[in-house]
Amino acid sequence: MKLSLRICTLMIAVLFMTSAIGLQGFVPAAAPNIQISDVNVPTELYQAERGQVNATVQNLLNTSFDGFARFVDISGEIRSQSPVDPLSEFVNFTIGPEETLTVVVDYTVNETATLGTHTVTFEINVGEFSFLFAQYQITVLPVASIHSVVPGNVFSQDQAGLLLVAIENHVDRTRSVRLDVFGPKFVNASEEVDLAPGLNTVAIPLMPNVSHVYDFGMFTANVSLFYFDEMIGTEIVTVPVDMAILNKLLAVVLPAVIFLVLVLFYALRKRQRIRAAITSE
Repeated sequence: MKLSLRICTLMIAVLFMTSAIGLQGFVPAAAPNIQISDVNVPTELYQAERGQVNATVQNLLNTSFDGFARFVDISGEIRSQSPVDPLSEFVNFTIGPEETLTVVVDYTVNETATLGTHTVTFEINVGEFSFLFAQYQITVLPVASIHSVVPGNVFSQDQAGLLLVAIENHVDRTRSVRLDVFGPKFVNASEEVDLAPGLNTVAIPLMPNVSHVYDFGMFTANVSLFYFDEMIGTEIVTVPVDMAILNKLLAVVLPAVIFLVLVLFYALRKRQRIRAAITSE
């Protein structure tokens, strides 16, 4: 009985030693010999933007590893994109023995991404183990913004003038937006425009809507910028509206004519009274 017990113990010890010898030289992928540094993530993004995030991965081991990275928010409005499969958000890479590699992840922001703060996760896995799983608060901003609104000329009561609107398209592709202009002293205007990347100047015809000859001066109008029917910007502009040429003539000539008619009328009445008095004598 004791001999059998000793034999079993010896066999277990041999098996343990054999396993230990077989495991020599094996380093789990989760060992602290994979280092992540220089993580580069923006704090602000724009709707419809395309860009990149990156990080440095250093392999201190004498073994190659496969890995993947991704950059995505919970709603999927910000997501990374595989260079070989547009439907996949995983970017695969291989890091060689004792290699330092910059892992670059392309991302896109949905055209209609919700404005405001998003929680985005940047993940890097090497050898089936996660070495980076960090969350970042990123603000999504409108795809375009109004820089300035100025009258292109002095408006006249009876003629449309031009409103010059400077709009910046913040992304690297042409985007379509809508401009609506309205004010109590103007005919409402709406214009669909295509914005090239960068700063664009859009001329919007605007017609005054006055109620009488003396309705002129400095009037305000509201300029609103829409993207996919969502208002992403608004500005108030003061527009000078001058009296129309015909109205100027009427404003000067008509009072003079009325005054002359009144003077002649009272002069005629006075002469008639004088004649009546002479006749009565």
